[in-house]
Amino acid sequence: MTDTPTKTCVITGASSGLGVELALEVAGTLDFTDLVLTARRRERMEELALRLRERKPGLGIHIVCADLSADDGVSTLFEGIGALLPTVGMWINNAGFGFRGPFIEQEPADLDRMIDVDVRALMQCTRRILPSMIARRDGRILNISSVAAFSPIPWFAVYAASKAFVLSFSEALAHELAGTGVTITAFCPGPMPTEFFDIAGKTRWHGPSVLWISPDRAAREAISATLAGQAVHIPQKLFVLETFLARFSPRSLISAVSGRIFKD
Repeated sequence: MTDTPTKTCVITGASSGLGVELALEVAGTLDFTDLVLTARRRERMEELALRLRERKPGLGIHIVCADLSADDGVSTLFEGIGALLPTVGMWINNAGFGFRGPFIEQEPADLDRMIDVDVRALMQCTRRILPSMIARRDGRILNISSVAAFSPIPWFAVYAASKAFVLSFSEALAHELAGTGVTITAFCPGPMPTEFFDIAGKTRWHGPSVLWISPDRAAREAISATLAGQAVHIPQKLFVLETFLARFSPRSLISAVSGRIFKD
C-alpha cells in the first residue's frame, strides 16, 4: 500500500443531468479535497463549479474539456488530470448518451460516437486508473449503466447493448478486484427527467411517472452503493422486480414488450 493520500474524485459527463447531481452529492457528503469535472461544454462546468464552491468552500475544482468520442479524448482527459492522478480515490464513468429509432435509419457516425463514449472510453478510463488504485489498495469506480442493460430493446438497440456491456464488464471486474481494496459498481437506474431523452430523440417517456427517478435521488443512491462496494445496484424497486422476473421470461417476449414501449 502506498502513502499517497486519496483525495480526488473524477466525474465524466459532468456538464448536465446526473453528472451535475453526482458532483453536488460528492461535494456535499464526501471528504475529497479535489474534484475533477470533465465534459465537452466548459461553460456548463464553470456554472457547476460555482455551485460546488458554495456547497463546499475550499474544494479544489478542476475542469478538463475532453470529447470522449474522439480518438484522443481519453488521453486528453488523463493529461488534464496530470499530477492529481495518483490521488484519485473515486472515478465516476458517467458520460454517455443514446439514440432512439430504427437501427437502419441511424447515422453510422452517430452510432460510432455512442459506442466510443458509452463503451470504449469507459473501458479505457477504467483500465488507465486501476493500476494506481490497486497499488494503493484503495479506490472505488462507479460505472453508470441502466435498466436497459437487462433487456434487448428494439428501437434502442445500440444503447441497450452498450449498457449491457457496462453491466457485464463491471460485474466481471468486481470479481477480479476482490481482495485488492478496489471496488467497482454498476449503477442501473430507470428513466430520469434529464436531457437524455432530448438527445435520444424522444422527449416524453411512455411509461407511468412512477417509473421515473429524480437525478438527485439517483446520485445519492449511486454514491451510497459505491461506498458500500455493491457490484450492481438498481435504485427503483419496480425495476428490481422486473429484472428478477425477466430471468424467467423468454427473451423474445422481453424484446417484444420493450419494443412496444420504445417504438413511436
